[in-house]
Order: sequence, then C-alpha cells, then structure tokens
Amino acid sequence: ISGLTDHIRFGILYIPERLNRPQSLIRELDGVPNAVVMSEVPAGVDRVELQSWDGLQSFAAHRSDLPFQKVIAMKFAICQELYETTDWATQCQLIAEAGYTGIEVAPFAISTDLASVPAAVLEGMKQEAERHGLEIIGLHWLLAKTTGLYLTSPDAAVRRATAEYLSLLARVCRQLGGHIMVFGSPQQRSLLPGVNRPQAIEFAADVFRQAASSFAENGVVLCLEPLTLKETDFINTCDEAVEIIRLVDHPSMALHQDVKAMLGAESSPIPEKIPGRTWGHSM
Repeated sequence: ISGLTDHIRFGILYIPERLNRPQSLIRELDGVPNAVVMSEVPAGVDRVELQSWDGLQSFAAHRSDLPFQKVIAMKFAICQELYETTDWATQCQLIAEAGYTGIEVAPFAISTDLASVPAAVLEGMKQEAERHGLEIIGLHWLLAKTTGLYLTSPDAAVRRATAEYLSLLARVCRQLGGHIMVFGSPQQRSLLPGVNRPQAIEFAADVFRQAASSFAENGVVLCLEPLTLKETDFINTCDEAVEIIRLVDHPSMALHQDVKAMLGAESSPIPEKIPGRTWGHSM
C-alpha cells in the first residue's frame, strides 16, 4: 500500500497481480469503516483509489491474509520561523491546525546563544510539540544569523569554530527529538575572494569531517542541500553535493534533494535524479 497522505485524505490500494478478482475486493470495501471507493476499476487493473487513509488502514487490517505492501504515509513538516514572532505554544497550535505533523526548527528562532539554553527548555519545546501531535524532525538554516562562522573559509580557526557549532546543533537537535539537520545556509558557504571551487570543496569537507562524529553520537544525519545560483555559487547540483559527501565518507552525511532548487539547477530531468537514494532523500 503506497502513495498515501494523512492530510489530503487520499490513497491508492495496490492489488497484487496474482489476485484475479479485483471487483470482489472493491465490493468488500463497502463493509470497511471510512473506506470510500472514488472510481470504478475495470477488471484487470491493479489499483483502487480510496478517499480515506483510515479506511485504507482498516482494509489492510481486515484482509491481513493478503500480501499487501507496507503502509507508507507521506508526512508534511513546515519551517517554523514563519511563526517566529509568536510564542512556541501558539506556533505549535497554528502548525497543527494547518494540518502539518512535523516541524523544522531554525536555531536562531530558539536563541542566538544556544550553548546557554538549558536542556529543560529544549525538552519543554519537544513536549509542547508532542502535545499538539507534532514531531520536531530536525533543524535547518543552521548558520543563519551567526557571526564568525563559514563553511568554505580558508581560515582553519573559522572552520574549526563552524564544526564546533554544528556539533552543538547536533546535541540541540537530539534534545528536541529531531534526527535531521539540513545544511543550506547559502550566505555562509558561497565562494570567498581568492578561494576557488576545488579549495572550497576541501574546506567544506574539512568542516563536516570534524563534526561528523558528533552527528553520529547524537543520532543525527547532516543533509547537504544543493541550492540555485540565485542563492549561492557553491553546491548548486546534486552531483556537487555528492562529491563532498563522498569526500567526508561518513554515514551521518546524506543528500537533501530540494525539488524547488533542482528545478533551477539540474541539467538532467529531475525524476532521473530522485530515485538515486544511495546518498539521501528528497524533500
């Protein structure tokens, strides 16, 4: 069973090929709570469209003897800095009311001095989110509104400070219940004067190598996000991101595929890029 979302109430029930009587299964749905057939399916086709996620789950449980695929739900999260000027409890309420089930947190929306934020505050944020049925999936805008930090700096001290900050973010992410950190931060990665692309690649890999063990210790994956030339002149394609991921060579590094950015940067068709899950996932 696949192609489901909990929010737009739509699903597709795939009927295994070995079953040659799909019409009987369609009729059987009439007795399952919340299961509504949206379209008639002629004999010989392999799927039935359903309106209700609950109904799809009910049918899967009702016919546990059939070899259906595992239920996979698509979840939607939102970047919470859209609500930055409101208190956290109100943010969670508004996000839940809008139909989202996840939150991506911008570190600067918590504090500009994260090292001084008590663990109890982060735990409280996690619990408030859970109270509204929300999961904090991780962090993004990692270096936004920071000073003295830069991914591709030729200064080793700056790279070390950047790696230390990413390590701090990994701890914060874990305490919030998250497991993903999306590295976009275009203003803190563009090529500096006098730095060429091969050098920038080595500098970026150096930062991530220094922080990689902290990612692993906190159960966090750093997802490297290609962005368009409108935003930055460094790491504009999936291939460029994968080159750095390979250099770092650590299981806590992955590719983040931002389809919006891919529309403006990739030369090959996007569907050909997305199935390659070896290096990460699509968003």
